[in-house]
Amino acid sequence: MHWLLLYSLLPLTVHAGKYCQLVTDILKNYVKDVRPICGKDPIVVYIDFALRQLQAVNEQQQILSINAWLRLGWSDCNLSWNMTHYDGIKEIYLPEEKIWFPDICLYDNAEYLLRGLNEYYRVKINSSGYVQYYFPSQLQTSCNLNVKYFPFDVQTCNLSFGSWSYHDSEITMMNEKNVGDRSRFLVNGEWELVDFSVKRINEKSSHSNSTFSAVVFQIKIQRKPAVHLLNLIYPSILVSAIGLLGFFIPSESGEKISISVTVLLSLAVFHLVISETLPNNSDSLPYLSYLFLGNMLFVGLCCTMSIVVLNIHHIKADNSIFIRIIRYLKAKRKLMKIADKSTYDLTQVPPKHTAMTDANLNGEYAQKTAGEKQQRSGHAIQQESLFKEIVGEMKRFCDAKRKAEELKAEITTIENYVNRFFMILAIITFLILFLIIINLSEFFKL
Repeated sequence: MHWLLLYSLLPLTVHAGKYCQLVTDILKNYVKDVRPICGKDPIVVYIDFALRQLQAVNEQQQILSINAWLRLGWSDCNLSWNMTHYDGIKEIYLPEEKIWFPDICLYDNAEYLLRGLNEYYRVKINSSGYVQYYFPSQLQTSCNLNVKYFPFDVQTCNLSFGSWSYHDSEITMMNEKNVGDRSRFLVNGEWELVDFSVKRINEKSSHSNSTFSAVVFQIKIQRKPAVHLLNLIYPSILVSAIGLLGFFIPSESGEKISISVTVLLSLAVFHLVISETLPNNSDSLPYLSYLFLGNMLFVGLCCTMSIVVLNIHHIKADNSIFIRIIRYLKAKRKLMKIADKSTYDLTQVPPKHTAMTDANLNGEYAQKTAGEKQQRSGHAIQQESLFKEIVGEMKRFCDAKRKAEELKAEITTIENYVNRFFMILAIITFLILFLIIINLSEFFKL
């Protein structure tokens, strides 16, 4: 029974021995520090890129972080073998430090090294000498982010892979596909992957006449604005609309200015949040910053209007410029009404009194007054004088009170007119700002 088991394991043992012998023979005279020279043609390195996840887009530092699967392939004639000599073995797996490896790098890498290269992942080698090296990597690349249309912006980032040391005559970069692999892409909550294309470029070296090749993976992403609309734009519009309520608050309450100042501070907080999120780039200021600036100017205008209305409300002087204007308008309106009266007849003359009649009336009145004065005593005259003084004081008090009431009525009229005019002006300004936001949303097909 034991002999039967050993006999069944004999082919596996022989195959393992051939595998070890193959690895030993291949690496016996192999020099990994020298580029393989297989004729006059350069080594063609094929690269493929499978986008796995968009991890982060740092607008402040302008860095794109992604999780990707990189696939490299090239032919090494020094690693080929005859399958018939090694029991039909088609492929082997070796540690990557055992063989020559092309110095492929990400040109705009934001880190020191390209993660995944020269690590513990193994390479796959077939009998023809074709080497395949697949590895996962976390890439951080520099990307010129244009935030002018934030949060409706579309960003395009290029990831260029190529050899750092070898020219195109020694190592040539080639792309396997014209479209990047996004079959296993995980959906991002903030960004939407619009396009993922691949192209090969040849550029001339700046310090020599030789050229070098690179494969560029272009990632085009579009921001999902729903979060920013709900957290920034719509609340700022609502806060600006609250500033309009100051025109409906009575001046006696003393809250006209406080509500405008509170709204202004709230918009300043929103603007601070935006400035912390976006890069400090004066060349491409986002239109959203201008929108917040417009809202702040609008609220500042509302605050100024409220101050003017309160100034009118607390007028005490009778010779104020506002009182003069309203009295001038009232007088002008009365004159126009008098001029429009058609019943006034200049031919009507009041009846004339004769000289005899006037003389008789004057004589009778003089005799009557003289008689009454003779009948009055000194005490009655004193009482009458005191009564006249009291009546005069009451008349002056009533006149002052009437003038104060008239002044207050005039001030209230001016205040209502100015407050109504400012309210209409503020509503029109707010509607203009709101229509600008709606047109931006329709322009970006939101």
